[in-house]
Amino acid sequence: MNKKVIDITDLNFVYETQPVLESIDLTVYQGEFLALMGPNGSGKSTLTKLILGLLKPQSGTIQILGESPKIAQKKAQIGYVSQKANSFNRGFPATVREVVASGRYGMKGLFRMMQARDWQKVEEVITKVGLASLQDQNIGKLSGGQQQRAFIARALVSDPQLLVLDEPTVGVDASSSHQFYALLQELHQKLGLTIILVTHDIGAITHYVDRVVCLNKKLHFHGTPAEFDHNKETIFTNTYGHEVQMVLHQHE
Repeated sequence: MNKKVIDITDLNFVYETQPVLESIDLTVYQGEFLALMGPNGSGKSTLTKLILGLLKPQSGTIQILGESPKIAQKKAQIGYVSQKANSFNRGFPATVREVVASGRYGMKGLFRMMQARDWQKVEEVITKVGLASLQDQNIGKLSGGQQQRAFIARALVSDPQLLVLDEPTVGVDASSSHQFYALLQELHQKLGLTIILVTHDIGAITHYVDRVVCLNKKLHFHGTPAEFDHNKETIFTNTYGHEVQMVLHQHE
């Protein structure tokens, strides 16, 4: 059996007196590509912060690769692409290569010099995300889709075993979103990378992922894309509290 990358047992989280997550049990195995979806305020962001070690549960346990999320983060075992990645200052004076290299500092220490092997890794991940010809371009001059590729490269440059992406296609056009999801699928398949994708893009989920998790304080569904498609009307009603109209994305 594959090893557990994320192991969550009876996890509960409360903001002040407001329950946000209740009795969450979730296991993610090495090499899985999982989509996490739910309405606004459903607890997706809180669960993401718990996985990243930014919050601690009031009760229950969460382990990343058999350790606490904070330790896993310190060991650079988690790569993260924020929803806010595209909202940075476009005038920021840094090239794609420099932005990607900044993801290496966490494992080296801020004031330690980059070595030849570090720059080799930077070149490697830039090539993997298809930005080799743009690596000397200012990051602010790239399209939204190209910028997201650069931020994925930044997240991957420390060789994490888990990649977490929070609404990565917000503000990106449909064509770029399709290319972005295809890139994630390719990275997943070629690198055996474990990926958690937090998304509202319901129409794209089943084309790319191995499993779907529907969250609204509690887990209302956890299964394969085929199971999700077969029961989606009931799943949406249970998760969102009302029927949800699907928007179909055509993918070639």
